[in-house]
Amino acid sequence: MSEPPDTFMCMASDSQVRQEQRKLDQLRQKLQRESAKIGSAHEKAAKAKSAADKTKSNSTRQSRLAEASRQDKKANDAEKERAKIESRVATGEKKLSEARRRYDINSEKERKLALDRMNASITRSEARFHLSTVHSDRPLRAIPSTAANIDDHRDVFISHASEDKNDIARPLTEALQTRNLSVWFDELNITWGTPIRRAVEKGITNATYGLVIISPNFIAKQWTQAELDALYGRQMGQPDSQVILPVWHRVTADDMQQHLPMIAGIKALNTGVFSIEEIANEVASLVAAGRDKS
Repeated sequence: MSEPPDTFMCMASDSQVRQEQRKLDQLRQKLQRESAKIGSAHEKAAKAKSAADKTKSNSTRQSRLAEASRQDKKANDAEKERAKIESRVATGEKKLSEARRRYDINSEKERKLALDRMNASITRSEARFHLSTVHSDRPLRAIPSTAANIDDHRDVFISHASEDKNDIARPLTEALQTRNLSVWFDELNITWGTPIRRAVEKGITNATYGLVIISPNFIAKQWTQAELDALYGRQMGQPDSQVILPVWHRVTADDMQQHLPMIAGIKALNTGVFSIEEIANEVASLVAAGRDKS
């Protein structure tokens, strides 16, 4: 699925911000080196002049004065170079500021676009969507009626491709439930006659975290991409909060960079390294820490 223009612009702006920051850092390092050269040359020139004043040998005096002259020239050359670099630093700071401004604008556009895409994609997919519970021989237990689910709040929203339901999504949901976490999972929260789109939107909005099981199946589907867009939109709107919890399932870093570069940098747990129980423990610890703060 190709990325729309606004997403590309946001990615390009982020790349440009990092590029401009690197250039500026390099210029500032050059500026420091030239300043060090100036100080060193002035110090050597002063020593040479002092030695020339103290010596009684005319040849030595001329040699020291010549050295002082060379060091003064080095200092002057370094000062000229420093002036040039200072001008480039000022230009670089302006470029970095402009790149950051464009990035902020595009990020906000992307956040709004993500929500729009979610609604559009869910509308298109609603007619084709069907729950796998009809074919499931091991249905999940219903969530007990507690205060946590009376007000529709969930600790975790599970986003996954239906092909990954049996081997990872359902077992992980069960493992989270055994740790007394409230989980939004399609089999539990979308029943016969439930408006799918509104149920998904409510699940994403009312969950503390969005646990996203990213697999080749996930990457290939529009529905799951729409859920990820909405979760990403939430995270963009809460820059100081952690919303998306990625779980890599049979994907590599190269797969992420190619298909989902905007979340490739978010720390993820990999099912090739962590067991379902270990992943559930990590989520439970995260939820507990959040509850302690509130």
